[in-house]
Amino acid sequence: MHRRLSAARPLLSACLLLCLLAAPSFAAQGTSRANSPEYGLNAFLWDQPATTERDVALVQALGFGWVKLLFPWAGIEKEAKGAYNWTEADRVVRAANAGGLKIIARLDRQPRWARADRAPTGPPNNYQDYADFVSAFVSRYKAGSPLGTVHAIQVWNEPNLDREWGGQRPIDRRSAADYVRLLGTAYRAAKAADPSVTVIAGSLAPTGWQGPEAMPDDQYLRAMFESGLKGNYDVLGANANVQCPSVEAEPGACPVMAQRMWHPSFYFRRVEQLRDIMVAHGDGDKQIWLMEFGWTTDTIHEGYSWYATDEATKAELIVRAFQYARERWSPWIGVMALWTVADPAWGPQDEQVWWSITNPDGTPRPAYERLARAVEAGQLLGGARPRVARGPHAGAAAPGALISPAIAAPPDPSASPTPPTDPSPAQAAAPVTAEPAPAPTGEERLRVVGTDGAGVNLRTAPSLGAASTCAPPPAWAPPASRPCRKARCCAPLTARAKARDAPGAGCATRSRTRAGSPPTSWLPCSGRGRTAEYLSRDGSGLPQPPGGLDRRLSSLRSWSSGRRRGRRAGR
Repeated sequence: MHRRLSAARPLLSACLLLCLLAAPSFAAQGTSRANSPEYGLNAFLWDQPATTERDVALVQALGFGWVKLLFPWAGIEKEAKGAYNWTEADRVVRAANAGGLKIIARLDRQPRWARADRAPTGPPNNYQDYADFVSAFVSRYKAGSPLGTVHAIQVWNEPNLDREWGGQRPIDRRSAADYVRLLGTAYRAAKAADPSVTVIAGSLAPTGWQGPEAMPDDQYLRAMFESGLKGNYDVLGANANVQCPSVEAEPGACPVMAQRMWHPSFYFRRVEQLRDIMVAHGDGDKQIWLMEFGWTTDTIHEGYSWYATDEATKAELIVRAFQYARERWSPWIGVMALWTVADPAWGPQDEQVWWSITNPDGTPRPAYERLARAVEAGQLLGGARPRVARGPHAGAAAPGALISPAIAAPPDPSASPTPPTDPSPAQAAAPVTAEPAPAPTGEERLRVVGTDGAGVNLRTAPSLGAASTCAPPPAWAPPASRPCRKARCCAPLTARAKARDAPGAGCATRSRTRAGSPPTSWLPCSGRGRTAEYLSRDGSGLPQPPGGLDRRLSSLRSWSSGRRRGRRAGR
């Protein structure tokens, strides 16, 4: 008997080893596995000390436990390799932790010294430089650090777009392999510094465009796995900035404008397709965390206005998205970081602001109010909560009108909560036409201007096509309006007339209007000898980009390569 047991020991040992190998990794089951789901918000605290406490309170008041924040590499290691300045990062981490929030740190925006071509946003020439920065960052804010804790890091953002990948073209399988190489070096550096930190991969842009400037997120993800993604990340980051005004709609079956909503990336349930790719490659034990999701009410920019919804519908869609994920995507969905608390520097010209659930001055928009009521009623967190003050402006009307002229007043918080149902096709179709539409064009398919502010969000000057303070102010203007700068000013126009100096502008422009422009139009013009043809169509003073998204992308790339980003690479 003893002899028989002795002979069986090698077999038992082998079985035990196989069981251990088959068990889920620590990274999948340990600190990197969130409850399904947990809730968070994107916010902008970097270089915003005046509004930091306010915006932290806006997240905190909803009972959300996570906040996703940008920590620009160039703002920390700006001057030279190893020359760290942690002042602003320390302030941001302390503020978020003091509000009881866990932090997802987006780490990108390389310093100028890290790339020979000085591209505004792209991977460094030496990937080890980024890994060393990640190591220093995670070491400083590891679990238990007296300086504060960063709980997760996002390794770069939307690398399937050339504008986020240093303008390198084409974005293809080789680009995906390069990103996996960058991710792997960062993953090893982060885990060596703090094994408990969660490393987020991907955060791919949901675009259906296949061309030199972008690659569809599903194709890019497959290429990542084929290039060795497995073992180099803890959770997959996904973006779900949605065009179809429905949560439950299956990809390709939008209740409105189905002909235009042809691509699966236009749908909230696109995330399920990314999940299928993970499962097919043996990573079904890992979670997906949403780094951005939401709907826009943008009627200003042509690249977005064709699928814009209204504020009331947007509010219901957001609540339903949280609920749908909890009902259908558990246990593989993790943190859901909604886009967004508005950046205090944004104005109506910034397309990102139309996705926001607050105004840049901190006042709530209908989606924020609807979320607060849903939380209080236990519709999101699984239990009613006491009614709380909703940020520093709770109970106060926003100064002036809200951004969108079509926005309805926020519902009365004391009223009975509206059942969180997906909007009917008739409701969803309100801001768009349900009539047969022409086949989608490239500018409708290519959603690469993004909702993260990269390449668009300027803090030193208005955005390209912005209605600056030279022009008659629109119904809503940022609280901290800035005077016109020499290279960017506005002038009143008459049809076929050259621009003249604007009153009080102190500068002239050489830009010209197009033939047939209304006499009352104002031209937001850029310097550097370029002509900006963003004219208001309806007399509102808000710019309309007639050239569509392709023209805006071209202009943004041209402007990004100039002094706009050069002066403040840390932004």
